[in-house]
Amino acid sequence: MVDLRTVVLLRCAPSTVLGRLAARGDNSWMEDELVEFDAAELDHARFVCTRLAIELAVLSEPDPDAFIAAVKNSLA
Repeated sequence: MVDLRTVVLLRCAPSTVLGRLAARGDNSWMEDELVEFDAAELDHARFVCTRLAIELAVLSEPDPDAFIAAVKNSLA
């Protein structure tokens, strides 16, 4: 059994996502769709974490050190 304590949600600007998708050959998304998807993902993460009574750590375009710090904080 896993003792889940924290969900780490990684976010970035829709323009960044569009660029990454385009680099992979996927030009099927519009920026407004990604904005809606991001909002829905954040809402769902909040819902799940509330239901499970666990922490939600939201990181916006974190560098590796910020991500590692968030993970270490969740293990403390």
